Amino acid sequence: MKTLLYISVVTFILASVSCKKDKEEKTYVISGTILKDCSMEPLANTPLRAHVNVLNCVKLGKCLDVYYFDTDNNGHFSFVM
Repeated sequence: MKTLLYISVVTFILASVSCKKDKEEKTYVISGTILKDCSMEPLANTPLRAHVNVLNCVKLGKCLDVYYFDTDNNGHFSFVM
């Protein structure tokens, strides 16, 4: 009888641990248009980079992600975080 109880408890614990859902990471799309100046002329075919501070980071030191992307012929850009 004790053996059956132990098996039941162990099975319950293993089942509850294996059913934990992993934390889903959200993805974000950043997009827009880069203009040269107030003349509203697009900044075409230009390499850009974005520095993003990461909140709740587990690393020691500064948590910074860097994303590299280019504008198209019309100054539009888009990147996924």
